[in-house]
Amino acid sequence: MKSFVFACIALALAPVAFAQSGPVMLLEQATIDYGTVNRGSDPFRTVRFKNAGVEPLVILHVQSSCGCLVVTAPSEPIMPGAWGEVRMRYDTQRLGQFQKSVAFVTNDTSGQPNSVTVTGTVVGGGNKPEIPDGSSLFPG
Repeated sequence: MKSFVFACIALALAPVAFAQSGPVMLLEQATIDYGTVNRGSDPFRTVRFKNAGVEPLVILHVQSSCGCLVVTAPSEPIMPGAWGEVRMRYDTQRLGQFQKSVAFVTNDTSGQPNSVTVTGTVVGGGNKPEIPDGSSLFPG
């Protein structure tokens, strides 16, 4: 009977022990909210993450849901206990509300999804790019 109880306790604790092995990416925020910004305003945002695992964390690939959101992630491994940053640039020349997503493919062994939602609204005003009229493009 004692061995049965011991086996049950060991099985119950096994997921906890395995969840702590390998690298684990913990995002500081699940959502990056630009709020309401003017056209042409600061397009950059940063999201921090921590390697809460016991082995180096490597970001293998970053997938943005739109070409209007460019993401730059560190190429070097993030050591256990260390913090890293991912820089995002949304095209603030595009007017209107937006909701995009960024997925991180890593060597994280926790099984948790690693993604961030990016939201906001770009309104008129700000630095609108100069667009010449058609007559100056095709003289004559």
